[in-house]
Amino acid sequence: ISDLLFTKMAVSGSFNKDVFIKNGAKEKQLEITGMPIHDSIYDKLSESVNIDLLNELGLEPENRNILLLTHPDTQFGSEQIRKKILRCMFQSIKKLPRVNLIIKPHPNETDGFVQSEVAKSLLDNVAVIDAIEVLYDIIHLCNVAVTTFNSTSSIEAVLFGKPVLIINFTGNINSIKCAREGVAIEIKETEKVYESLNELLNNQDLLSSLRNRRKQFIEKYAYKLDGKSTRRVVDVVQELVESRNNVN
Repeated sequence: ISDLLFTKMAVSGSFNKDVFIKNGAKEKQLEITGMPIHDSIYDKLSESVNIDLLNELGLEPENRNILLLTHPDTQFGSEQIRKKILRCMFQSIKKLPRVNLIIKPHPNETDGFVQSEVAKSLLDNVAVIDAIEVLYDIIHLCNVAVTTFNSTSSIEAVLFGKPVLIINFTGNINSIKCAREGVAIEIKETEKVYESLNELLNNQDLLSSLRNRRKQFIEKYAYKLDGKSTRRVVDVVQELVESRNNVN
């Protein structure tokens, strides 16, 4: 693999560096920089939570907020599974006091299915928000983030420091390793949805355990999450350009 790489390759964290080295890359070819896209997470975390969004959605600002990030039909997520997830969430929030449910459909989820199911629920503490521009705002304000099978949003929510529940009703092994790394809970049974949400909202020992594992997870997959990943990538490029210029 070392022959296939450029002189230098920027990687997001120690995990990716180790993967490339195990597959034949030379250590001198790899530079851990973090991911530039994650700089916007660092920037968002420095901002105040946008409570105005709750007023715009017609939700009670004093309630705690559960965010559900859904996915469109795929080979691993049929309409039947999508419906099961939504209805489990609706049943759960009926039993949880003073809680809002905010649903953010995937950008490719354009069939109106989520909106239709929400309308049928007749719940006034549930809202759907489609605008991708506010994704990080709603992750920032939520108390618990709920994701689905193979969703990279699980990682983003962990980087925001949020307790994460992954609902996997597919019967398949999730390639996203958040639960195996101890920074999220993953469930496969419908009866575990309410129980898990309640724990993630109220069990301080569980929340402390998730929090303690996040630092190692961030270092492994996102390096420092300090808002300087873009700068580090630029520095790698500049060093290469200067070294070439000095040779010539």
